[in-house]
Amino acid sequence: MKIKWQIEAEKEYLALVKHCADVFGRNATKELVISVEATLAYLTMSTKMGKPEVQLQDYPQSYLFLAIRKRVKLVYRVDKANDVIYIVDCWHIPRKSKTAIARGR
Repeated sequence: MKIKWQIEAEKEYLALVKHCADVFGRNATKELVISVEATLAYLTMSTKMGKPEVQLQDYPQSYLFLAIRKRVKLVYRVDKANDVIYIVDCWHIPRKSKTAIARGR
């Protein structure tokens, strides 16, 4: 299986990496990137390791998500016919949680 990032998901991931570098420094950023890359490598061998993404359950494709180090959430779908895993969304869990809480007020 190959990994393909949707454009918006890749932009979010790059923004997350930049944020991590700015706030936490080079070593923490390197650890995060290594964790994401290792998880994606494992995902290519075990495509069902994620949990169903409840917010997308009404779509015809099945969407799954992975939480990496309790910091990054990746939402993906598997296209078995083309042997591709599409990463469709990515976010920094703590930052998005704060945003969601602020919106709820």
